[in-house]
Amino acid sequence: MSLVALSLNGFCKDMTDKEKTKWFESEESVKPKKKINLGDLTLLDAKKYPKVMHSENKIKISADSLKTGWVLLNQCYFHLNAFPKVEVVYKYRKLKNLKIISSSKIAKTRVAGQAIELIDVKKGASLCVKASVLSLVKTTKGFKLENGPFRRKYLDGYFPMRVSLEITYPSKLINVNNILPKMLISSKVKKSQGKINVDATFEGVLNTKVVFEKR
Repeated sequence: MSLVALSLNGFCKDMTDKEKTKWFESEESVKPKKKINLGDLTLLDAKKYPKVMHSENKIKISADSLKTGWVLLNQCYFHLNAFPKVEVVYKYRKLKNLKIISSSKIAKTRVAGQAIELIDVKKGASLCVKASVLSLVKTTKGFKLENGPFRRKYLDGYFPMRVSLEITYPSKLINVNNILPKMLISSKVKKSQGKINVDATFEGVLNTKVVFEKR
């Protein structure tokens, strides 16, 4: 399941060619000019990208989620680029109760089905939403939760972004068996009782999977 198939191609669809070029030339995260990432997941030093676009995702798995598959998602975007009109499209097969919680430096926001329409987005804008999503899948030994693809794409290139993922779960009922991709293990992943935190700054495409076992 995808949280948001986020790409700058989608964000830029209502921009003129002149506006796209102006954005690309002013985008701080692509400077200094270097080889363009074509999709391979590459972890970056977060200290070098303090204001890169950040997708913060908080997912709550309840005891009821283990029966129904529905989890609660709270998601925020920070350090957005300036756009006259854009759309954030959610790719979940089943999603309900999508609501806008807060926004800043955005003239107008509106829920349109499984999308959020944004009008007159200023540089450094933020947006927070919440929804219920059917994304917890039963397996033979427990459950799995997949998130992604997280990506920041413009034309054929992938550019730096930060994703933070916090998953809370009923630790008396399930425990974490595995977290993928393996390259995230170490400083990018922190585990405590009933909670997992992943925080990665990267280029390319990031897909995560957390495997749970029943207790």
